[in-house]
Amino acid sequence: MKKVNKEVLGILAGKSIKILSSIKTCLVWIVIATPLWIIAIWLLCLTMCVNDNAHIDSEPEAVKEDKIIVVYVDTPERIVYTDMPVDELETAILNVEYLARCVEAEAGNQGKLGKAYVCDCILNRFESGKYKTIEDVINAPGQFSCVKDGQINSKPTEETYEVIEEELKERKNSEIKYFRTGSYHSNTTPCFQYKDHFFSK
Repeated sequence: MKKVNKEVLGILAGKSIKILSSIKTCLVWIVIATPLWIIAIWLLCLTMCVNDNAHIDSEPEAVKEDKIIVVYVDTPERIVYTDMPVDELETAILNVEYLARCVEAEAGNQGKLGKAYVCDCILNRFESGKYKTIEDVINAPGQFSCVKDGQINSKPTEETYEVIEEELKERKNSEIKYFRTGSYHSNTTPCFQYKDHFFSK
């Protein structure tokens, strides 16, 4: 009877050791796995938050992705939104300033509407495809007397800048391309007279 009890005790002891060993192994894996699960859940939440933010931030960009800001050289606080490509930004800044100087020189005494018409002539010529830049339009031989006599260097007034802003956004006349004082240009189609200038296309 004692012999049997010893054998039974031995078997039970062996099983107990195996059970304890298994429990120990499980506890080790739990200790190792728990931080990994926490990290995995944290990374998942972080990824979801980043994706949500990216989606929110991307929505406004779709509205203004084709826009650039043109800042006048002499008035950095003033901006104009236009559809010109971004890689032409520097040229655009210089051209807009040059345009303002030309309008001031050619129509400084013609009132706001007279300035707008002169500005339209220049912009319409530029968009005809014959010139690469607005400066090319203004500097074309025999076109603007202010280039020859140096009046192109006149500082534009606040009103002139306002006119340029308005005409870049929405032009008052998209047909006129030429103007002069006293009479219409020869070989052009007369359109109308405003104050001292005769406008044609």
